[in-house]
Amino acid sequence: MDSSLAPQTDPRVEQLLRDAYIQRMRQQFAASETLCRQALELAPEDVQGLELLGDLLQEKGSTDEALAQFRQALAVQPGKASLEEKIARLVLLKAEEERERIEAELMISSPHAPKQRKRNQTAAILLSTICPGGGQFFNGQWVKGTIYLVAGLICLGFGGPDGLKLLLGMAGPLPRGEEPNGMLATLGMVGGLIWLASLLDASAQAGKAQKNTLLD
Repeated sequence: MDSSLAPQTDPRVEQLLRDAYIQRMRQQFAASETLCRQALELAPEDVQGLELLGDLLQEKGSTDEALAQFRQALAVQPGKASLEEKIARLVLLKAEEERERIEAELMISSPHAPKQRKRNQTAAILLSTICPGGGQFFNGQWVKGTIYLVAGLICLGFGGPDGLKLLLGMAGPLPRGEEPNGMLATLGMVGGLIWLASLLDASAQAGKAQKNTLLD
């Protein structure tokens, strides 16, 4: 392509943008923005000017205005990687800010939600303490609760006494003839771990379920 046919950049625009970059490096952001806007008045579709103004607006916290500048620049020069990345980052930032706003509004409209979540967790822990799977039934997790209940009761029913003997044996010698059966003791210990897992899972799921209910 003949260089004589290429669009010529106005020297005034080049100088204004050069000065704008210098002011930005000196952290004189207001002066940099003023110079950048002056350059864009002379060349409204200058990609460098649009991108620089977007950067300045983003640093100032004007996310929507910055996004508009980046999108305008990308329309002038489609496929520019730096612009696509900046747009993607701002879109993700806006989505996260919107989620945080919704959560804050829910907390304001439901000031008792944390207390309710605490009550749910307490109830789930109490029921899981009474029997494995009880907290899962409270949370509406019927399949998981049934698995915890059946597995826990089977293990504890067959191996609970021997598992208790094993624990007592760790504290001191047992009377003759009271030694635990190794296999049954292991089964009882597994039952205890299932019970503990049921308790911890019920507490965690109770709090999570309450939070998800607020966000829906």
